[in-house]
Amino acid sequence: MTLAQAGTTLERFGKNRENSLPDDVYEAIETVTALLPRIPELPPIQRRYDELRDSVKQVSGIDIKDKKRDAVTVIWRRCVWYMLFNEGYSLSDIGRVSGFNHATVIVGLRRHADYMQTNDYQTRKIWNVFSTIILNN
Repeated sequence: MTLAQAGTTLERFGKNRENSLPDDVYEAIETVTALLPRIPELPPIQRRYDELRDSVKQVSGIDIKDKKRDAVTVIWRRCVWYMLFNEGYSLSDIGRVSGFNHATVIVGLRRHADYMQTNDYQTRKIWNVFSTIILNN
């Protein structure tokens, strides 16, 4: 639990049970919550996407958030989408964090599955790098 989360929890506890707490405890809670920094937390998918994006950029030098349509960039992007989708994130969330709409993500996931099934050399090669290097870190 981060300090910001602890402050929010204390704040909620103090507000919800205001009548059951002594005044000095409630004042202490207010003091602690005022001192704690308020750091907005990223949604879990945004953090995960940023981790995968940074890893891809380190390994390949490609920024998957670019709207480039060259084959290598598209394959790396599809690998990240496939991983996020298998981790349980929704299509609309994946599209939102990556800068595309959910329909583009659906098409990308279908094409990724098709290329993997037909053993497309380039897709298989990039997927092997992605799954061994990036996912095992």
